[in-house]
Amino acid sequence: MAAMLDGDITEAVALFERVARLFSDVGDLLRVVTPRSTRGHALLFAGRPERALSDTADALELARSLGHPEGEAYASWHHSEALTAAGRVDEATATAERGLALARRIRHRGWIATTSRALGIACEATGDVAGARTAFRRSLEAAERVPLFTSWAHARLGLLLVADADLSGAATHVDIALTVGPPLGHYEARLARCALAVARREPGASGLLDDARARAVRGGHHLSARRLAELGGQEARGRPVIG
Repeated sequence: MAAMLDGDITEAVALFERVARLFSDVGDLLRVVTPRSTRGHALLFAGRPERALSDTADALELARSLGHPEGEAYASWHHSEALTAAGRVDEATATAERGLALARRIRHRGWIATTSRALGIACEATGDVAGARTAFRRSLEAAERVPLFTSWAHARLGLLLVADADLSGAATHVDIALTVGPPLGHYEARLARCALAVARREPGASGLLDDARARAVRGGHHLSARRLAELGGQEARGRPVIG
């Protein structure tokens, strides 16, 4: 988990696979759920949604078969995000909603935060901005004592507000996202900061984009690297023509 939190996605994928296989080989299936599901999340960040779907689906099915509600809520978060990335948004929404209901039933604030995040991401994909905003705000509230989840929620709210042209409100969320949590959360925080810079037409936007993309590629977080490349295209098109 340390490699993942440190933002080394490539290393995390390999390590989680080894851990999941180790527990599987010794028959400790309950302990397979977390590394298998988290590997799927890492694969999603690595820009490999189909592989992510396979791992997260396996983890979710295993958690359900073992009657492991905490593991089921955890895997529901990851599986929903993978489904959204694969374009299966209706399934993603349903999975996140089931996971959120389960997290509420077992009163697990961390998984309330993360399943709410997954639901917000699915809502964004369908254009339901109000639903996404509500979900991310709920995630932020539930993530009170978990810096990673706090950073993610602020980054997502910042991105929504940039899209809504509320740049002042976005800046507040982006500033917090960049200063709390481990390096893993800062990929999305830097993405939000770059989106804000492009929207403001800041002179240093190109430099921010180049730095954020280089960090994302170096850490194996290709999901954000692709979005940064898209932002770079927008920034280039918005640049005034000289000469």
